[in-house]
Amino acid sequence: MPNCPICGQPALRSKGRWGVRYDHCGLWAWGDHPLVDGATHKARRAAHVAFDQTWSSDLISTPREIQQRRSVAYRQLAELMGMSPKDCHIKQMNQQQAEKVISVISDLRASWRLSE
Repeated sequence: MPNCPICGQPALRSKGRWGVRYDHCGLWAWGDHPLVDGATHKARRAAHVAFDQTWSSDLISTPREIQQRRSVAYRQLAELMGMSPKDCHIKQMNQQQAEKVISVISDLRASWRLSE
């Protein structure tokens, strides 16, 4: 159970439409992720849309090919973001990092086009 980064108290757990949600001090998280504000959730959603459209844009026939392409895309994203691949996961990014994903996506797309 995550603790609130504002007050340090354990977050309140509830079951929602999309699984377990934790809330406290106006922050929330799905699952066991750190509690964040609405602006961070919004930035992460936008980053995921841009990133997922990039790595999944070609027709891929098998789950293995999909996973491989996603892994390669995350490694390239980590490099463009100046992050270690281990730390480069959109669900763990703060608002500024998630917003930066959107700005570096064009570089990632260009690198995919050049490698094909």
